[in-house]
Amino acid sequence: MPISLATFRIFQMELSISNLFAMYTSNLLWSLFLTSTALHAVALITSPMQAVLKWYRRQSSDSDTCLPYLCAVIGSGLWLRYSVFIQDTKLILLQSYAVTMQSFFLFALIFYRSKKRRLIRLVLFIAIFLFIVFYYIQCMNEDDGKEVIRKR
Repeated sequence: MPISLATFRIFQMELSISNLFAMYTSNLLWSLFLTSTALHAVALITSPMQAVLKWYRRQSSDSDTCLPYLCAVIGSGLWLRYSVFIQDTKLILLQSYAVTMQSFFLFALIFYRSKKRRLIRLVLFIAIFLFIVFYYIQCMNEDDGKEVIRKR
């Protein structure tokens, strides 16, 4: 079967534009709710762009704290790891976008900060900590993972 841009196979299910439209309109109210939820999530993720524009105009981010941006990167990273764990493609896509945008906001904060050393040390510490946590989770077998999250 030749691969085209309009049709491809995922998990033994043929997806085409007509099949996607049929799946979307089969339960229109639920699909509209999910679409509005996804649009809201994207708008919420990009909301700090206003602060980045303020930093660009002033050429300084010294008046803002880094805590919300660090927490957003950590939270998005943990949600991305969870979405990979449960193999939910939509959630993986959304959280990949979230991690990318939150990382951009954090790097913009560092770029426009006059005293960068302490913030860079903190970001590196958090990155190393998350790497260790993700590596530990990756090395766990399934039974130990279920015991940790108490899922039986």
